[in-house]
Amino acid sequence: MQNNINGLNDLLFHQIFCGHGGEKLLKPFLEEVLPTKEFKYLKILNPVLPLERINEKSKIPDSLVQTDKYIINTECNRFYYRYLNRKNFAYAGSVYNSYIDKGKDYKDMPDIIQLNLNENLPKYFNNQKYQYEVYDKERDEYYVDNLKIITYNIDKIVELYYNKGNHEVREGAPRYARYLIMLKLSGEELDKYCEKGDEFMKEYNKKFKKLTTADFASVFMKFDKEHEMQLIKDSFYDDGFDDGMKKGEIAGKLEMAISTAKSLLKSGIDEKIISNATGLSPKEIDKLKVVQ
Repeated sequence: MQNNINGLNDLLFHQIFCGHGGEKLLKPFLEEVLPTKEFKYLKILNPVLPLERINEKSKIPDSLVQTDKYIINTECNRFYYRYLNRKNFAYAGSVYNSYIDKGKDYKDMPDIIQLNLNENLPKYFNNQKYQYEVYDKERDEYYVDNLKIITYNIDKIVELYYNKGNHEVREGAPRYARYLIMLKLSGEELDKYCEKGDEFMKEYNKKFKKLTTADFASVFMKFDKEHEMQLIKDSFYDDGFDDGMKKGEIAGKLEMAISTAKSLLKSGIDEKIISNATGLSPKEIDKLKVVQ
């Protein structure tokens, strides 16, 4: 099993929660992490993609479901880059647009939730959860009342609520923290954590282990490297370090570059590729290897 693969690898998330029997896991997961009541039913709208068609993964959501109350699109983001919010909003807009049918009454549209599960955010993202809506503050009214974007900062949740020594959530942690922490863990740490959890967590770990054996692990790693690396590279070289940028933004970019480089080093990615993607020099990357 590859310890650097976790449940936030969007291809792996897609396989676990949208594959055969996935709705039995996805339903309690979404009920736990979303501010909603229990769903009467849940239907997966994007069935699992066979691993041999991995190159088509970028064309479909990580999870798109219909319930009795909502259409919910889930996206996993393992790395942060400059235009990540635009990409996620584009997904939300695409889903929203697909439910606008000519000739139908707009009042009959479903409520739509875009759920973003993010890790490796820069440290200036201090909150564990962000919620965005299209709202007019001056008039105190919603411009669009049936679209919510909910973003979780998984690393912050782990920092606040995970007791690594005992492999369990800390006392007083919110219920949703249990399942979100689970997505961040892998290998032996995930085994110990899920062993202390509920039946849902044990079933998740069972599917995780089955999919991250040697036969499949390289597929998920390949997807992570090729897909995410290109996005990161595009971000760093798209006028991100121009002379007009404020000092705080530059510091934030540098911090993000260091955080990203550390993650990529753990993934075993070639140092030259990391240097090209982050803008850090080979000497700077060597220093990071020492403190890993």
